[in-house]
Amino acid sequence: MLITSPSMKQSLLQRLDKYIFPADQVTVTDVSDKCNMFTLMGPQADDVLKELAGDAFGLEGEAYCRHQLLKFGSGAPVILAVGTGLAIPGFTIIVDEKGAADLYAAVINKGCVPMGEADWERARITQGRPAPGAELTEIYNPLEAGLSHAVSLSKGCYIGQEALAKVTNTNGLKQQLWGLQLSGRAVPGATITSVPTAADEKLEVLGKLTSYANLEKSGHFGLGYLRCRKGGVQVLLKGINVLVDGQPAKVVDVPYVTRQLPTTTAPGESLQDRAAAAKQAKAAEKAAAEAAKAERLKAMQARLAAFQAQQNQQKQQ
Repeated sequence: MLITSPSMKQSLLQRLDKYIFPADQVTVTDVSDKCNMFTLMGPQADDVLKELAGDAFGLEGEAYCRHQLLKFGSGAPVILAVGTGLAIPGFTIIVDEKGAADLYAAVINKGCVPMGEADWERARITQGRPAPGAELTEIYNPLEAGLSHAVSLSKGCYIGQEALAKVTNTNGLKQQLWGLQLSGRAVPGATITSVPTAADEKLEVLGKLTSYANLEKSGHFGLGYLRCRKGGVQVLLKGINVLVDGQPAKVVDVPYVTRQLPTTTAPGESLQDRAAAAKQAKAAEKAAAEAAKAERLKAMQARLAAFQAQQNQQKQQ
């Protein structure tokens, strides 16, 4: 099962359809209207699920994305997965629509507090979780969005892998997603600039605000991309003061993003080892192709010899 943001559903279906060939024997089906999904987050999420599922619950202490299939109530199937989509402990729950209302009510009866869309958006922004249409667009790549933990450079081949590997190998990241403690309301798209040190100093454009949240008593918070290199040199951004649409703001880290770039090698493996392994794999592939070609030629010669023998036998008769 592939989970995507609602706004990306149609475009993703079209893209998958573009790269699936008839010989693949693969079918993609949208099951959005047959399932409900919600998130149970917080330090007591384990306890709630233990009470609901009893001994069947087997994900306590398991790694992110580990999952299991459960039955709830009248037998409605439930997919339970470790992770909330934020840097907060908890679980993602996918349930058949027929059992969704009962399961949701059972969770609420255990003392869980309902969280609306506005609350989720505030949590997303303060955590630094990038969202389609805001931080996730064709302008920014996953490494700039702080999604290094979701990127592999050693698994198979995929569109964009070479570009991401190049950025990693050359440490060529030019901008990064950061949190911004704002002094007031702001509008996504606002320009982020430097703070002038002199009255006649020209403001330097550093980036753009992509998301904003009013945290009420806790103030105002935003996400934005900032240039992290200047003159080819890495710039330290955490803690610096900037201006967002002319208003003071401070750059802060956010828990969801990953600053460390993914590695292109396995632990203990050097680039030379990887190059040698690739060379050996290519040689083995070439040898296998030549062997297959020789087998086809041998089979063709055998069929030709059999045909000629049959023709000679018919002439003799």
